[in-house]
Amino acid sequence: MHAASGRYLGGKVVLDAAPEWPEGMEVRVTPSQSPEAAMMTEDEQGEEPDEIARWSADFLAMPALSMTSEEEQSLGNWRSRMKEFNRAAMRRLMDEEHP
Repeated sequence: MHAASGRYLGGKVVLDAAPEWPEGMEVRVTPSQSPEAAMMTEDEQGEEPDEIARWSADFLAMPALSMTSEEEQSLGNWRSRMKEFNRAAMRRLMDEEHP
C-alpha cells in the first residue's frame, strides 16, 4: 500500500488523488509538518541564547525518521552511487586542469 497526501480543509481531509485502497480501510492521519515550522522565518529564529535554546529544543523534540530495512538499504545504495558519481566528476575535473 502506498501513502496518500492531501490537505485538511473545512474540517475534512481532502486527498490529492483517490488511493487504491479497499473500501472501509482504517487509516491514520498525521500532519506532515507543524504549522509553526512551516511559517518560521530566519528572523523569527533569533540569535539570542534563549532563542537559540528554544529553537534547538523544538528541533530535538521532533520525532526521529523511521525507515524500513528496505528503505535504509535503498538510501545506502543511493549514497554509494552519489559518492562514486562525485568521485568520477572530481577525477574528470582534475584531469582537465592537470593533464
